Amino acid sequence: MICKQLDLRCNKIRGKAVTALTTYEGRDVLLCKPQTFMNLSGESVRDLAAAFRVPAEKIIVLFDDAALPAGRVRVRRGGSAGGHNGIKSIIQCLGTDQFPRVKLGIGGPDRTREDMVDFVLDALDGDSLSAIGQAPDIVRAILRDGIDRAMQKYNTKGEALDE
Repeated sequence: MICKQLDLRCNKIRGKAVTALTTYEGRDVLLCKPQTFMNLSGESVRDLAAAFRVPAEKIIVLFDDAALPAGRVRVRRGGSAGGHNGIKSIIQCLGTDQFPRVKLGIGGPDRTREDMVDFVLDALDGDSLSAIGQAPDIVRAILRDGIDRAMQKYNTKGEALDE
């Protein structure tokens, strides 16, 4: 979806990911969509980081977060996986939790395993899609203005945040 919004062709296979290479404000940017199971996405991130010699703090990870209300976004400099197995894998494979991330709120059911399995396999609602639709702007803001300014802009929606 991000490649489509940025009018890029994300179709080059590199390791365990589909990628697109572009330039933004004179800076090379590699977009990647891991082709592993979500719980193993760290393998793809680690391999690309090594191949392109990208330090963890320069990797921006975007992911859907069922713990965040649908439509909300949260930008973070780093931190724990918060129960997200894909982020857990990336932390393990990179050996650090210090990489920028953008949580895209998709809401979610009460946390019974069966409800969650059905939920993640179902189509996203409009609020969830609105969070995902903000992703290109958030990434551009991080690249242009830095993570701190992006956090100030996108993490304040009129309510106090707990992180």
